[in-house]
Amino acid sequence: MFEKMPESEGNTVGYKAIGKLTDEDYKAIVPELDALVEEHDSISVLFDIESFEGWSLKASFDDLRFVMKHHSDVKKLAIVGDRKWEEEMAKCSKFFISAEIKTFETGEMSQAWEWLKE
Repeated sequence: MFEKMPESEGNTVGYKAIGKLTDEDYKAIVPELDALVEEHDSISVLFDIESFEGWSLKASFDDLRFVMKHHSDVKKLAIVGDRKWEEEMAKCSKFFISAEIKTFETGEMSQAWEWLKE
């Protein structure tokens, strides 16, 4: 599931990814992200993946569909959590979005938010 982080404001939003993400999880956040893009033209996003355990097959297609639709709407992407997951997600993301992508260790959450809001 995705849990929206309380630090989210304006065109900057963060989500904690918990467990294995499903199609239903994407159905819950995609309309919110679509609305943010509509309102602000571009957004900055933080994903806390410390508790992330992967995607269901359908959720991976939902993720790809969102990225293809908004590849130029995401200005910055911060990935916080386990270094191995971070590196793999950042490598894959670079092929699909034009956002500036930066990874952060779990203890660097405040630095990740600061970077997004620069």
